[in-house]
Amino acid sequence: MSRNIKNFRTKIVRVISQQFQAGRLQKGRRLTTTGALFLVSFLLQNCGDDAPTTMQTVAPQVNLPPVITSLNAVPDTIDLTDSSTQNDTALVTCLASDPEGDSLNFEFNVRNGGQIGVEPNMIRLIVIVEQAAVTCAVTDTAGNRVSETIMVRAIRDSSSFSNCPSIQSMSTDKDTERVGESATISVVITNPDSLNFQVDWSSSFPKHSRFVVTSDPTVVKWHSEAIGQFFLTCAINSGIVCNDFKRLSIIVDDGS
Repeated sequence: MSRNIKNFRTKIVRVISQQFQAGRLQKGRRLTTTGALFLVSFLLQNCGDDAPTTMQTVAPQVNLPPVITSLNAVPDTIDLTDSSTQNDTALVTCLASDPEGDSLNFEFNVRNGGQIGVEPNMIRLIVIVEQAAVTCAVTDTAGNRVSETIMVRAIRDSSSFSNCPSIQSMSTDKDTERVGESATISVVITNPDSLNFQVDWSSSFPKHSRFVVTSDPTVVKWHSEAIGQFFLTCAINSGIVCNDFKRLSIIVDDGS
């Protein structure tokens, strides 16, 4: 038996004996609620650091979201300037996995185009204008949802697209952090044609984390209130023609 436990037991015996002598406790009588509360309070005040256990705050465990491993279109550019080309469609496939092995649901959304279902994770894309945006959203049985977007171009004349802004890199000052701490997330964006664009930040667990945007939209502070692996995404949008995104992951623990 450890020294702390022995000291703690000795103090309990001494405190109870003192309460009997003071008349607060009597043999053969039940301990009233008031008496029990008094005894617990007295023990906590007098046993000090000899108590053998301590209370710890445990952060909530979370179900990890699915991970989209690939989203691609074949072909990703359709050349309609060639009169011999009659096909104006592309086959889009979305592949994903789940850390817990949960069943996954796939949902496609197409802007500036149409779709024909082939498989739950595959569609035939019909390009209507110069460029179509295809978003694949994947949801697991716990309700966690992730998504990615790709662009499929259809070249109808000899004009070329503008040099779109793009995210060159995404980084964090902490790959691992503790609950309640914050990490600084930043991206490097190139914009050769000085186009207007919007920067959007998102997390795989929006209910358990939040972003604080600084004066520079390419830098944010991120806080988590739960432990687990979080996937953070930065996306830029300058219109239907120009979209880009990058993602990184951060592990959050309770420091134990």
